[in-house]
Amino acid sequence: MPTIKEVYIKNFKSIKEETFCFNINMNAVLGSNNVGKSNLLEIIKRCLGGKWLSANSFSIDDIHKRQEGESIVVKIIFKEPLKYKKYKSSPEVDVYGFQFEYKLYEKGENKGQYHLDQKCLNDKEEIISTIITKYEKGTGAISEPLTSIPQELKDEIKLIYMGLPRTIESQLPTSQYSFLRIMLQDVCKEIESNSDKKREYNALIQKLMEFLSTEHFKEIEQSIKDNTKAQLGISKDDKSIDVCFNTFSPITFFNNLDLIFKENDFEISATELGQGIQNAVVLSIMQTYEKMKKQGSIILIEEPECFLHPQKQKYLYETFEKISQTNQLIYTTHSPYFVALPNFYQVIRLIKENSETKVQNIRSEKWKEIVKKLWQQRKELQILKDFDTETREFFFSKAVIIVEGDTERLSLPVYANRLKFNLNAADVSIINARGKRNLYKFVQIAQTLNIKTVAFYDIDASDFKNNNKKEEEEEYNNKLNALADVITKIIALDKDYEGELRKTFGEQKYSEICSNIQGTKPIKACQIAQNETLDIPAKIQEAIEWLSKELI
Repeated sequence: MPTIKEVYIKNFKSIKEETFCFNINMNAVLGSNNVGKSNLLEIIKRCLGGKWLSANSFSIDDIHKRQEGESIVVKIIFKEPLKYKKYKSSPEVDVYGFQFEYKLYEKGENKGQYHLDQKCLNDKEEIISTIITKYEKGTGAISEPLTSIPQELKDEIKLIYMGLPRTIESQLPTSQYSFLRIMLQDVCKEIESNSDKKREYNALIQKLMEFLSTEHFKEIEQSIKDNTKAQLGISKDDKSIDVCFNTFSPITFFNNLDLIFKENDFEISATELGQGIQNAVVLSIMQTYEKMKKQGSIILIEEPECFLHPQKQKYLYETFEKISQTNQLIYTTHSPYFVALPNFYQVIRLIKENSETKVQNIRSEKWKEIVKKLWQQRKELQILKDFDTETREFFFSKAVIIVEGDTERLSLPVYANRLKFNLNAADVSIINARGKRNLYKFVQIAQTLNIKTVAFYDIDASDFKNNNKKEEEEEYNNKLNALADVITKIIALDKDYEGELRKTFGEQKYSEICSNIQGTKPIKACQIAQNETLDIPAKIQEAIEWLSKELI
């Protein structure tokens, strides 16, 4: 099945110049409002979904900052090549991608006017200018220019698009981007490939046409026939030329289907229902697509979480995981329920710099090595999939503070507020890694996503004490420290969090403070943090001040 490997875009709306890399299964595009997520989906839809793509498909409003004279360039590269040959006897050509260029004519009578060049690309992402079409004795290979993208190649790509608002009308078979159209096209193929079914269908349609052929209908048909012959200067009695209505194909029939919503004795077209119910029906169509095990489509979805309760969002994400096994899924989202820690490599984080859309992810050799190592631990990572939504916020944050447990998670926001740094306002999330052993994985994932990170760890953690593995813990501590870089700060707490408080207040004062506070260890630590007469531990202050400077 054709799947997108990467998309290079230049000068399209908010995208000045950027390359977007995709996985063959599921891709979650994240970013704040107005960052350019929809622009990415729109250009893919426009280039791959437009059956009659032309210069009229673009305008000056599509050009970055409306700079007249600039060109829009889009390269869509596929994971595996599409196969093309002009004639049955022609050798196959591997087409690895398409290039679209909306640009001005530089000379001739159309100079200064925009036109659209569409080209095929080889494995080096170079334009395929000629292809061999046949061989002749004594001459050898005969080549012809390949000046555009053959329609046969475009037809190989099944594109489905679900935008906003999600209306029934946009998902009926008349829409070329709909799940229903793909499913019903398969029904049509089933009829066309079965000679008995095809003959029976044609006979039934012929009967219907006979029923519909009233005197008024026949009069209309005869008038069109006579007038056409008159326009062509042909005698009415000339039987060599005829014009008549023909029966319609199965897909034409399906194009006239409507979905009817029934409640008790009340019936209404689903297109007239409220937005919430229409959204539910559209999503149910997608789930039917998954249930029918349809495959080979590139599916683009805008904000699947709209109108859905949290539990339904989680259920739909499960559907996404199933669909993406045999289809490529690219969707934008603001919901933590549509991302999962084990699938961090499927996340594409977008930011805006100087009004330009940029990819924040790191796609280096180091990234590939990290993904490879973490993939080997996928069973461990799968356990992290059902962590709370705060952990899922990881992907949406400008920065994260990764801690071992609830003690730090509850206390650090309080200390940050005391230092006049509001974590929520700065898009900073505190992630509870549920133990020291998970810290290393969390920090590595944050680095691949280019997220500024502070990680706190206890020098002597209970994770290791229970197993009497002192040497192993020291080795692990060194590995954590080695992760520190320009966007990552690793902070070792003196033995543990409680030890850091003892060091700050002194042993006697800390004991006095704790004797006056009731509750669990995390609750006590939070109440200590709230007491503004007490000093803020130096390492905590250092971390928060570092983060605040990084995010200004």
